[in-house]
Amino acid sequence: MSTTVVSPAPVWDVINGYAAYAALVTAVDLGVFDAFEDDAALDAGELTRRIDGQSTEALVLLADTLVSLGLLSHDGSAYRRTPVAARYLVSGAPHEMTALVRLSPGPAASWARLAQTVRAGRAAVGVGDDPGAFYPDLVAATAPTQRAVAAATAGELDARGWLPQAPTVLDLGAGSAAWATAFLAVRPDAAAVAVDLPEVIGTTERLAAAFADRLTIVAGDYLDVALPAADVVVLGHVLRAEPADRARALVRRAVEVAGRTGTVVVADYPRPDPVGPGAADRDAVLASARHELLLSLTMLASTGGRGVTEHELRDWCADAGASVVARLEPLPRQHVFLIRPDTSSVAGPDKEIPA
Repeated sequence: MSTTVVSPAPVWDVINGYAAYAALVTAVDLGVFDAFEDDAALDAGELTRRIDGQSTEALVLLADTLVSLGLLSHDGSAYRRTPVAARYLVSGAPHEMTALVRLSPGPAASWARLAQTVRAGRAAVGVGDDPGAFYPDLVAATAPTQRAVAAATAGELDARGWLPQAPTVLDLGAGSAAWATAFLAVRPDAAAVAVDLPEVIGTTERLAAAFADRLTIVAGDYLDVALPAADVVVLGHVLRAEPADRARALVRRAVEVAGRTGTVVVADYPRPDPVGPGAADRDAVLASARHELLLSLTMLASTGGRGVTEHELRDWCADAGASVVARLEPLPRQHVFLIRPDTSSVAGPDKEIPA
């Protein structure tokens, strides 16, 4: 008879994930990370004063929890922000994620009904039911990170000789137009078209106002509106939120628009393919993809999608006469695929692709 004790630690880790998330949201709401001006060290009393707190004891418990999560550090007498917190959790930082902390999980009601969603295979509460209530805030929240990823990707295309001096860039599901404007910043003679839902384009116009003279914003479904030919077509974090049939159609349309010489850029969080090696290796693959799997589950909970696998993307590209020629990671956990068409099977660059 085995005497091995099976630890409940994995169960507790998942349960405590809820508390960890609440600790981060609370710290953002209280302005904990903003309190450390110039990254100075603060003792518990001073930190409490700076957030207008009334209980140093309660603040210490929160701050110690943040230390355990790698967001603060403590040297025995005072707290400091970690480099991660300084880069991503300070208001106004170039790569700020504070708004994304609140919005990335989607509506709480979607998670409360996840069992119903899994049984039915479709979201019981979908953000698409009222796009104007959720998407504008979300696209604004994702803009800083996506702008950095887009700028790095534009540099990669330039280095490969795939970015003309005066390119036309088409950003489908543009949101904040972070991708389109990053390319416009790299190429002063570039022009771009950003397509998104009518409920979103007000936010697009506001966030991309500095490039209004070179950016055309189109309201509508990217599978329905007429599109011009383009040198670069961007699908930034849209495929995973679409049902498979629409995602496949969108990849095909993007390849057609890119023509014989263009590049399709897909940014997404691909979850592991549903096939793989032996069980032990499969366990390791899935464990290493926790981030991508949880984001895919988020899509299932509140959109019409369920994430996307790299195998699916490659199949959709092949069906459209193209292939994935490079996979990049400009920032940690930010995956970008470069897709180039098969020149014998797609439209030319001077051909407009109708709806």
